[in-house]
Amino acid sequence: MTLKERPKTLPHLFMPGETVSAVIKKMNKYDVTGEEMQVLLAQFKDINPGIPRPGVRALIPILTRHQTEIFKD
Repeated sequence: MTLKERPKTLPHLFMPGETVSAVIKKMNKYDVTGEEMQVLLAQFKDINPGIPRPGVRALIPILTRHQTEIFKD
């Protein structure tokens, strides 16, 4: 992954019981297709080392179509 290809991300602090897939869906407004989820999971793995545990902060990739609304500030 090159710098140009790096997706926009939001930080998230993982809590007990949260899964990577559930957090990706939540941060992307629960509007993610199966194909998009595969891409987002691959991006997540490229950005974050290892499997997140409770209390660990990770960066969650955001789909391009949601970036305007999510990053409106």
